[in-house]
Amino acid sequence: MSLQTIRTSASLQDAAKAIVRRLQAIAAAQELSTATGDGIDLRSLLDRIVRPMAPTPDRVVVDGPDAVVSGTDATSFSLLLHELAANAIKHGAWASGNGLVQVTWAASASARRRSGRRSWPMTAN
Repeated sequence: MSLQTIRTSASLQDAAKAIVRRLQAIAAAQELSTATGDGIDLRSLLDRIVRPMAPTPDRVVVDGPDAVVSGTDATSFSLLLHELAANAIKHGAWASGNGLVQVTWAASASARRRSGRRSWPMTAN
C-alpha cells in the first residue's frame, strides 16, 4: 500500500499525507470495533471515515437501514470507504464546486444468511 502510494503521488509530502489518512481510517475501524465488540454500525463507520472527508457536511447523504459490519471486515471496509471518498475528492463529485456523494444500502435476509447491497452514486452539478 505504501509503495503504491509513493509511486502515484506527486511528492513525498503528498504520499505521507495519503498514508497517514489511510492509517487513520484503519485506526478508526479498530477503535469502533474495540468499543462495540461484535461489529460496527455502518452509519457510525461512515460518520468516522467519510463525513470528515466531505468538503461540507451537506455534500454527503447517508441512507439505509440499521446494518452492522463484522469486526473481521471492518478494516477492509474502512479502507474501501476511504478510497471511495478520496476518489470523490480527486476525480468525482467532491472535485467540483457542489457535487454530492450519496451512500445508500439495503439489506435482505434469507433463511441462512444476511446479505446487503450498497451503492455509491456521485453527482456533480
